[in-house]
Amino acid sequence: MDMIVDTSYCFIWCNQKKETAESKENVSNKTLGYIVISVMFSAIWFISIPVWKPFIRYVLNSDAYQSVYYIVLIQSVFYIVYIFNCICDGTIYGRGKTSYMLIESVFTNGLYYVTMFILWKTGAWIPTLKGIALMFGIGMAIDLIPTIGCYLYLLKKENIKINFKNLQQTPQMPEAPENLQSPQNQEPSQTDSIKV
Repeated sequence: MDMIVDTSYCFIWCNQKKETAESKENVSNKTLGYIVISVMFSAIWFISIPVWKPFIRYVLNSDAYQSVYYIVLIQSVFYIVYIFNCICDGTIYGRGKTSYMLIESVFTNGLYYVTMFILWKTGAWIPTLKGIALMFGIGMAIDLIPTIGCYLYLLKKENIKINFKNLQQTPQMPEAPENLQSPQNQEPSQTDSIKV
């Protein structure tokens, strides 16, 4: 299960980071492709759910397969959010705006995780397996807030517009040349008749 996220992360983060560093046009023209790839990885993730429990039990040989399966199910939505977060982060990093990533880190780690730590130390939050899974998942989702803000600011500051024309264009059938007619509209020629 994590292999799907790791594969998508490596593909999106590494390739996009490199391509967006090369030119702003790559941000405009290739972001849609990364979104499509992310949707495909997300679909694979959800389609594979029925095989997770047997995989964890028999291939990974885990006695705690029920618990592992339960945690992975909880984390699934958050990991999908993370896949899309990588699109924004890859662009930010590729464009060399690491100060924006500092803002993201301070927001998520400094506010959310410090708050969770204080809640734990004061006894207001008691960690359980489900609670810890939700804590990290919500942390990934919260990280999307400053990431999108920084991403949109970057696009505006560098005057980059994402090209979504491929989604708006529908393929059209080429028109037949005027000299061709459909068979029912053609008059029979002498060569069409059968001579016995």
